[in-house]
Parts: sequence; C-alpha cells; structure tokens
Amino acid sequence: MLAGLVESTLERIKHLHVQLNMNSLQLGKGSSWKKKEDPLVTELIKVLQLLRNFIHCSPPVKAACLESGIVDVLHKLWSWCTVETPLLIEVLRLLSSLTAQFPKASAFIAGSSGVPGSVSRAVQSGSTFLHSLIKLTNKTNSKLQSSTSTELDSHLAVFRALFNLLSNLALSAECRGVMWKTNFLQPFSSLKPLKSGTHPKQRSITRGVTLCWLGLLVSVTFFTDGQQGVVKTPGVVEVLLELSGAQNKQLKEKAILVLRNLCFHGVSKPVLLVNEKLLSLLVDFTTENSTYLRALCLSALCSLLHNCQKAKVSLKKTGILNKLDEIKLLSGGEQPTMEDKYSKMCHENISILQKMFSEQK
Repeated sequence: MLAGLVESTLERIKHLHVQLNMNSLQLGKGSSWKKKEDPLVTELIKVLQLLRNFIHCSPPVKAACLESGIVDVLHKLWSWCTVETPLLIEVLRLLSSLTAQFPKASAFIAGSSGVPGSVSRAVQSGSTFLHSLIKLTNKTNSKLQSSTSTELDSHLAVFRALFNLLSNLALSAECRGVMWKTNFLQPFSSLKPLKSGTHPKQRSITRGVTLCWLGLLVSVTFFTDGQQGVVKTPGVVEVLLELSGAQNKQLKEKAILVLRNLCFHGVSKPVLLVNEKLLSLLVDFTTENSTYLRALCLSALCSLLHNCQKAKVSLKKTGILNKLDEIKLLSGGEQPTMEDKYSKMCHENISILQKMFSEQK
C-alpha cells in the first residue's frame, strides 16, 4: 500500500476506461472495433480482480481506496458494465468486498455527503451509485420473471451478484433510506410461488431469485426501520407466510427467520397478528424435527408476547401451553447439550413462555 498500489491501480482503470470510450467512437471503421472478447475489457477485469484481492479483509486498504475515489471511478465505468456482463459481475464483486464490514463505503455508494443532517445533490436527484444499482436490480428482476428469456443463467448470475452487494449495503442506514424512498421491496410482494408443474429450469431460477430476496430481507430486518419498512410494504408478510410452507429447506428457514425478526418490532405486532396464519404457523413449527426451526419459532413467539396482551390471548387459544413439555423433550429435556446452541435457545424460550403464562394467571 505504501508503494501506491491503490492509486496506480485506479489510474490504470481510468486509463482503460478512456481507451474503451475512444475505441467505441471509431464509428467510421464499422463494427469491427467491437470484438467478441475485447482485450481492454479483459485487462480491466484482471485489474479489478487484483484490487479485489488487495482490499479483502483489509480496512486500511479499503479506506485508502475510498480516499482515492474508487466509488466515483467505478460509477463512471457503470455504462460499460451494463453492456459487458463479465465486467459488471467483477465490479459488483469488488464493491461487495469493499463494503463487507466497512459501512463507510456503503455510505459513499448511497451518496452520503459525510456531513450529518445534509443531503447531497446526487441523493436529491436520484443519481447516486445506489440508485443505479437499484434500477439494474429491478430491470434484471423483470427479465428473470420472463420464462421466454434465453439468457436466464446469465441474468441470475448478475442478480445474485447484485444481491450479495445489496445485502451489505442494507446494513447502512443511508442505503436503507434510499431503498424505502424507491419502494425497492415492492417486487418481492409479486413473486410467484413455485408450482409442481413448473419446468425444472424455471423452478431453479425462481428458487434462486427468491433466495436472493430473502437474504436481503434478513439483513434489512435486523434493524428497527427495516422491520417497519417490510411490514408497511403491501403483500410482503403474506409472501413470507407462503414461503414458510415451502418444501425447500433454505426457502423455509430464511422466510421464518425474516418473520422472527419482524416479531421484534413492537409497533408492528398488532399488524402481524391480524394475519391469523402467522401464530398457527409458528406454533406448528415448534414441534418440527429441525432444532433450528423450533428455536426460531419459539424466539418469535416470545417476542410477540412481550408487552402484547393481544398476542397472549391469541396464543393461549392455540393450545401452546399443552405443547411446551413436548417441545422441551424434543429439545433435549431439562438439560440440553451445551454444544447445541439451538437446543439451548429452545429450552430458554420455553422457560420464558411458561413464565409469561404463569404470570398471566
């Protein structure tokens, strides 16, 4: 880093970008300038890979990249990313490495001016790098919903790379703020459930898209504003409940994890309890073979019951009290093994539920 690798690498990216632009202006030479594999794009990808390896798990290098204007350099390169898929994926991977456990980078991508209380012009005009990412995500999502597309695998690879980055960005308050203003979560509520008669290829694509969305929702719902934003988005809770009954293990576990996170938001509890399916689903899963699912659902029930009389009354009607001893046996009895943290979580939450109901008496 002291030898100036960050600065020289970014200068090389700028130089290659200029060369790409110059080549693209050679219209008089016909279409011969646009080769199948442009050596400039290939070199650019290698330079980006070098930079990604250099910043991996290194906060000082990431800070140096930000000071040298990496976000601005990559944003200016974005128009080329939209026509060169391999370049796009490499830029997204680099940004994912940059933003991993480094919230300052996420704020830069969201267009933060760095001054508390102030809003940059880019944010006001909707021209930040994050806005570009959101637009591409919506566009790619629409392409993946079309079963007639001949490039589904390519679109899904881009979609996954986008959501890996967005899951990092969602940990930043500035980025979540932009997501709410652009109604970013709305497409999730229109996701179509997997049907038994669907072509295997389309089922695989739909499953991949849904897992991407759920991964993002997990990140978003670890924060109070995220929990509120998800509950306020029409149709999202209903889709989550539907996915909780999916046969695919990953879909089911992530959907229930998101629902569990939502149960922690006090103001949203009455809204969640309006859907009668939620409580019955959580209670049913408390006797699942999966210790992890039992732990999630018991944690969700404890959260719902905390300072919520309506939840206590509704939950009592489900007969959960009679099931608690059975659930305790499933989770290792009175003395769960210390090695299994989820069995221990189950045991602790069962004790909390029993105490809550005994206090009510």
